[in-house]
Amino acid sequence: MSRLRVDAKPSAVPTARHWVVDTCTSSSAEVDFGILELLTTEVVANAVLHGSGPVCIDLTCDNGCVRVAVADANPRPPVVKHVGTGATGGRGMALVDALADRWGSSSSPGNGKTVWFELEANGCQDALRVDGHEDTSSADGREDAS
Repeated sequence: MSRLRVDAKPSAVPTARHWVVDTCTSSSAEVDFGILELLTTEVVANAVLHGSGPVCIDLTCDNGCVRVAVADANPRPPVVKHVGTGATGGRGMALVDALADRWGSSSSPGNGKTVWFELEANGCQDALRVDGHEDTSSADGREDAS
């Protein structure tokens, strides 16, 4: 796992996006880098716009799978909005919901949250593990009750 910490300001979005793509390019991950860039942009932009404090991005590129987890100090979970065609914003989490293989959010120590998404490529054989445990979240971002 690799980690990047950035200040919650607009310049953090391209910094994080380039870091994620550059890091995964040098790994064995064979995901759609256009989707990886887009979803990283959306999740980091949400952390900058709606979060507080520094933004921490954790990245795992392993066995053809990529997991991006973005933490900020705001405890409010993300909301998937369905906005009208004339809206100029509000589509970020709907894109994550539509394009990620899995995504979710969890509370973080200190009243913050982490929003994550995963992309898979062919040949992704092992489930990514979080903190040494297999992730049990469902594809729609809700935590599995089991």
